[in-house]
Amino acid sequence: FGNPRKFSRIARRVGRTKPIIAVKSGRSAAGVRATQSHTGSLLAASDVTVDAPFRQAGVIRTDTLGELFDVAVLLSTQPPPAGPRIGIVTNAGGPGILCADACQAEGLDVPPLSETTVAALREFLPPQASVGNPVDMLASAPAAHYLQAIRAVSADPNVDAVIAIFIPPVVTQPEDAAEVIVQAARELAGTTPVLTVFMSSSGVPTALRGAVAVPSYAFPEDAAIALARVVRYGQWRARPPVDVPRLAGLQRDAAASTVATALGRGTGWLEPDEVAALLAGYGLPVAAQHLVRSRPMPPRPQQPCRVRSR
Repeated sequence: FGNPRKFSRIARRVGRTKPIIAVKSGRSAAGVRATQSHTGSLLAASDVTVDAPFRQAGVIRTDTLGELFDVAVLLSTQPPPAGPRIGIVTNAGGPGILCADACQAEGLDVPPLSETTVAALREFLPPQASVGNPVDMLASAPAAHYLQAIRAVSADPNVDAVIAIFIPPVVTQPEDAAEVIVQAARELAGTTPVLTVFMSSSGVPTALRGAVAVPSYAFPEDAAIALARVVRYGQWRARPPVDVPRLAGLQRDAAASTVATALGRGTGWLEPDEVAALLAGYGLPVAAQHLVRSRPMPPRPQQPCRVRSR
């Protein structure tokens, strides 16, 4: 970042209406070494100095390029959720559990559904189905059950977003399930985001790419990670803007002189007095300190070596 202060100021303003997604390289020691001789050397800063302005400015940081595009697809098709509470609808219990685990690991919540929602699900699901959260409709679930389940779960007051997982069984075609999921998303009209996971070798159904697009992911964990990034962005955007305080009495020139002197010596640590001067220049108080050096020990007198002859 050539000018972190300017970057943060612009990002805070733009991020209120247009999400900003970033992926930063050079997180590991090996990556930092690689950036020293590359055009990426401008980004060879510690993660602390990057995470802090990103969090303050609402920049969505992703760990990989794949996550960057996963988040972009979600934000370009669905609104940020109002909170971190996720409802999961699936026709296979295993992927639903994996999705719940990934949501919890990313700081999201998978709460129990209300009694009203459970009763609504029981009206059309078979007795063997699980109507907790995740909602396991069983492999025999027809496409219509996806529409009814998403309607019921999205109406639950404890749910802010819905992830629908589909594994192609013998009885239901992916395109049929995709069409009813798109219908459910259309009915919600952007009030509750809907994500899909189609674990199929045939790829994403074309119905999800129509006028009402619904993001789809290959695995439940990918959907959970992308949703967690967007949830944090939505929470940042919901907070009222805070003006950056302008601190008085800063001695920027003195601090810059300290840094320039240290850089003139090359790489290495600042001396203790330089650290104190740098912090003092920016108004950060430090405890009174004195550098004490040990007095060198006097040389020990050499004892004469006596050799006895036989």
